Amino acid sequence: SFEIVAPINEVPGELMKTKEELNELLNKYPDRIVWHKNAVSREEIAKIYNQNMLIVQPSKYESFGLTVLEAMACGCVPVSSNKGGLPGVIGNAGKIVGLKSSLLIRGIVNLLEDYRLRERYSRRGVERAALFEWEDIALRTKNFYKKVIRESKKTIKDVKVPKVSVIIPVYRSEERRVGKECR
Repeated sequence: SFEIVAPINEVPGELMKTKEELNELLNKYPDRIVWHKNAVSREEIAKIYNQNMLIVQPSKYESFGLTVLEAMACGCVPVSSNKGGLPGVIGNAGKIVGLKSSLLIRGIVNLLEDYRLRERYSRRGVERAALFEWEDIALRTKNFYKKVIRESKKTIKDVKVPKVSVIIPVYRSEERRVGKECR
């Protein structure tokens, strides 16, 4: 079966054709396609990740790829476009292909047919996702900025430095760990 998690309350104009095509497929194959048209809770999304072998992320631009990271933490193998921050998040834990339907299909079929590769990517994904814990990222970010400040004091004496804002999302303690529902 094929499971789609895509809330459709307000679909931008450029995605209307895709929405219509998905609706046609849903009508044609109602027993093979599940479409979550409303937002799902963190618990529901973790359940979906745990029940599926693959996550497909055919994004034109993804600055980080949190969805893929959460899926990897649950052992779900990503098939993703090579755009934005997705390759950096996935690393060697999934299929990264050009943003072309034929390449995405080939990546999906390859993983569905090769269970050993899928298992290897699944293990790597869980390990890789552990590298992105909020506490670790915050510490690395803080250390990076300390280094930038130290280096800038050495090289920039009388230059007026513009104000830089660093915005780090703050979550309630029970929401901070990526994929904690999967462990």
